[in-house]
Amino acid sequence: MKLDLDALLSSSGELSKVHHGPQLKAAAEAGLKIVDAEPDVLQVDIDEKMIPFSFGARLDQLRELLPIGEATATRSRNGNIHAYIKVGKPLDPLMRCVLQMFLGSDEKREVRNAFRILLGVERPIVFFEKADAEHEPI
Repeated sequence: MKLDLDALLSSSGELSKVHHGPQLKAAAEAGLKIVDAEPDVLQVDIDEKMIPFSFGARLDQLRELLPIGEATATRSRNGNIHAYIKVGKPLDPLMRCVLQMFLGSDEKREVRNAFRILLGVERPIVFFEKADAEHEPI
């Protein structure tokens, strides 16, 4: 399924913030590590204050539906948490967006990820990590 590109153009004809090419370039220039999504890894961008309210319970609910493997997290450059959740099989990119949002990932990020997938944008789901980011078990 392809999305109508014209529906996403602003009145000036520019592609909305859905396309993140400039952000990819700026992140690379700033020395950030760009982590592309793997088909069997969920990338969840969590505001730390949301963790006690939903993340753990929702991860348990997801375990009822999918085999869940290693779960690690890093601290984002903005102070939020980047969670990496290994699932037991490769998932369609749109399904990853749905599950990431279910786990409490930033909704705006996930909607943009979904639009990038539907538009066929290269590298639709990425995290920008600090170069020295260390993964810790969740």
